[in-house]
Amino acid sequence: MHRLGYLVGAAFVISLVAPAAAQTYTDDSLVVRAILDSNGLTGVPVDACVSGGADCRPGSPCVPRIVELKLRGRGLRTIPASIGRLNALFSLSLDDNNLTSLRSLSIRMAQNLVFI
Repeated sequence: MHRLGYLVGAAFVISLVAPAAAQTYTDDSLVVRAILDSNGLTGVPVDACVSGGADCRPGSPCVPRIVELKLRGRGLRTIPASIGRLNALFSLSLDDNNLTSLRSLSIRMAQNLVFI
């Protein structure tokens, strides 16, 4: 298990842990839907915020997954801990939002996550 720390803005530290559980694109879509819904964005389609790819781990078949989550400028106030289930995520864009609840959030994701 790998742990990484990232500084977001001047005050938010997010701890990343590489998980072992496998998911599908459909599972990932449900997580993104929950993030949008929890921020009152029920009319925003999941496909408008994501890019797909494949999770190809050694010794496992390639599985379609969400690898990019584009939430820039969506007026987000919070990111639920369920975002940690997006363990194939490579890119996460959270710029230009009103996030206030990341201070102690522990996110389980792939170690190659890049904040844009």
